[in-house]
Amino acid sequence: MRRRPTGSKRSWRPPSSIFYIISAAATRSPNRRAPRRCTCARAGRCAPAPATAEWDGLREPERAAWSAYCNGYRADRADHPANCLDWAEAAAFCAWARKRLPSEEEWEWAARNGPRGTTYPWGNDLPRHRPCWNGEGNEAGIARRTGTCPVGSHPGADGASGVKDLAGGVWEWTSSGAVVFADSRGRGGSPARIARGGGWADVDPAYLAAGVRVKHVPTRRSPDLGFRCARAP
Repeated sequence: MRRRPTGSKRSWRPPSSIFYIISAAATRSPNRRAPRRCTCARAGRCAPAPATAEWDGLREPERAAWSAYCNGYRADRADHPANCLDWAEAAAFCAWARKRLPSEEEWEWAARNGPRGTTYPWGNDLPRHRPCWNGEGNEAGIARRTGTCPVGSHPGADGASGVKDLAGGVWEWTSSGAVVFADSRGRGGSPARIARGGGWADVDPAYLAAGVRVKHVPTRRSPDLGFRCARAP
């Protein structure tokens, strides 16, 4: 499931408009009644919550192993972030909720605490015990975490404005596009979308830095890939 992170090559800057960025999308509504994605699916606006991982090169039995970490409608993951959704499914949910996916500029502005320009949402110190991740200092032990954490369960990773889980937990789809598989001259390639934030499976703190971006084909479904929504004031 490894991907190669790339630092943002353009200077990070304020978004062109005012926006609100919302907490990572949980699988259920806050009152823990019907799953929000189930409500969205019944309205015909979303597909049922996926329960299968899928990306280029994934084969059995690895697919079955990774799919075990998909939250879907699991009762024991009711307060965990939605994962294993592709880009279109994430965008559809946000649209149903009268929101949208954030651009990567908006996402990074929030994760860097705006003009403070911090390396991580909590500041410039290494992650250690703060986020839901698999690296040195996390409460599960290095490389011993086996899935997502409840939304908001790691307050030490909060940003200055109180936004939760911008680093660790799940990588988050953005609305921003890119190209993958182009040749050395930039020719050819396939459309991709940018994800940000790092996830529970990562052991390298570099993956959780606010300036790091990864490119994925929009059809990717991974247990450490999810989303959050944004909206105008």
